[in-house]
Amino acid sequence: VYVSRRSARAPAELAAMRADGTAVEAKSPGGAAALGLLPGGGSWYTRQWGWGIVDLLTWPWSIAWDPINGHQGAEIINYEESKKKNRK
Repeated sequence: VYVSRRSARAPAELAAMRADGTAVEAKSPGGAAALGLLPGGGSWYTRQWGWGIVDLLTWPWSIAWDPINGHQGAEIINYEESKKKNRK
């Protein structure tokens, strides 16, 4: 699962990077959550292709989880992009 790539300390690290201005906001968590109201939108926006298909096939029930998956996916992408940027 895509979400499992994130470490347990990632949210705190991302918050610290945001506080010191070194975070990369490659994806909008709010936008991803809003797109989650569309069939598969939040998942596709955050590159979770398999979940996007599941969400499309289970819409409208996927409205219950896709905004959350989209938000989390955007946070993961932002964390990974921030780590890459700060490694250089």
